[in-house]
Amino acid sequence: MTNRLSNETLAHTAVRKPAYERADVTCGIVHLGIGAFHRAHQAVYTDDLLATGDTRWGITGASLRSTSVRDTLAPQDFLYTVSSRDGKAAPSNRVIGSVLDVLALSEVGQLERLCELISRPSTHVITLTITEKGYCSDQRGELDTDHPDIQRDLASPLQPVSTPGVLALALRQRFETGSRPLTILSCDNLSGNGRTTAKVVRTMLSATSPEVISWLDDNVAFPSSMVDRIVPAITDSAIAEFENENGYLDNGLLTPEPFSQWVIEDRFAGDRPDWASAGAQLVRDVHPFEQAKLRLLNATHSALAYLGLLAGYETVHEAIKDPAIARYVQRLLDEEITPVVDCPTGMNVDDYKASVLQRFSNSAVPYRTAQVASDGSQKLPQRIHPSLFARLERGLSSPLLSGVVAAWLRCLQAPPGGVPINDPSAAAVASVAQAHTEPLELIQAIVKETDQFNSLAMHNRFQVELADALAKFQQHRATAAIQAIASQR
Repeated sequence: MTNRLSNETLAHTAVRKPAYERADVTCGIVHLGIGAFHRAHQAVYTDDLLATGDTRWGITGASLRSTSVRDTLAPQDFLYTVSSRDGKAAPSNRVIGSVLDVLALSEVGQLERLCELISRPSTHVITLTITEKGYCSDQRGELDTDHPDIQRDLASPLQPVSTPGVLALALRQRFETGSRPLTILSCDNLSGNGRTTAKVVRTMLSATSPEVISWLDDNVAFPSSMVDRIVPAITDSAIAEFENENGYLDNGLLTPEPFSQWVIEDRFAGDRPDWASAGAQLVRDVHPFEQAKLRLLNATHSALAYLGLLAGYETVHEAIKDPAIARYVQRLLDEEITPVVDCPTGMNVDDYKASVLQRFSNSAVPYRTAQVASDGSQKLPQRIHPSLFARLERGLSSPLLSGVVAAWLRCLQAPPGGVPINDPSAAAVASVAQAHTEPLELIQAIVKETDQFNSLAMHNRFQVELADALAKFQQHRATAAIQAIASQR
């Protein structure tokens, strides 16, 4: 008998198992973008919810382009292990059973299956983890109608390739079948992610199925949420080590940190899962929570990624051990970000910042700097730009925040180790950088030829501070540049 995780082999393992009969679970949630984060976060909360006896909330996941998650989990009956690690105690292992199926929309017939599933009355919630770029939105949160995928979907709305296009088609079918109200819940690191989701979907429907708009306004809710858990990319060596220690093979293994937080705007259109019973927070206003997380935690994560890459570190926990980088991010948090962040009432900001740095120091969760650094052109406008803008509006200097943006630019201009960073703006920035090497001239060209900095671009002070930081990265070794920027007052 194979030792690979499945319904059959689960009974013979000593690991913590789902506390419910999977055969009794029905699908009430459809999830788009079923990557590692969703499976280590929302699917875990849902697993705990199912254990309370409410078995209406099984998850069917969907991948828009890749088949890898489906191919990995199908031989395991869509079971997988979450092995939480803090670097101190032994890992805490549990098998998650809340995912019932995974669709691969790139294959024939799978899109039709998804739309049929979403149109069922028993489907009450669609959740999303599609990354910032998956919304195909511009920096105002509006649908980017110049995006190639959006242009394709506007031309062929019955065969969409983008998430807004897929949702528009599925909602049109739910409208036609007269199903009950539906909630679409974004779980991505976007400020006001519910509002952005509503905008891009509504715009797509207005262009392709305007008859659905009135029904949409009356029957579909788009609450915002804030999610937090560090989930590093899994490695073959981690899978082999886990099999050796636990006696079964799990190619769907995940190794997140123990910490997990989910704050949800309590604004659903119909039936909703009782995620609060599993530890989620349902609140009236998510904004203070998401602002604190994006500007304190996510901003620090990005800073460690770009500074760490330039300094030659492969992982975030290695980067934060560098005294120069550690001093940089501590000053970044204390002196430039904290004064312009409105945190939730009752939150101890100093304790939160200390927990952020402690979590990033967890060597048992080896988050690769290159992974965190990906898609910076979508992430930095959410994580860094708001604090920069707030300080500029108050007439305050921001050498450290500008230094993070400069480090991102430097990584695109001269990729560390010669390995390009995965970023939608990489080609555009590289093209401008070839023609303009002098820092201020380069910044001005980027401002003129792209929409990279949006409202920041009108501030001459920002351009000068950014050019100054970029010059330091161009002229000195990374550690010396980091020390020089962190020493500015």
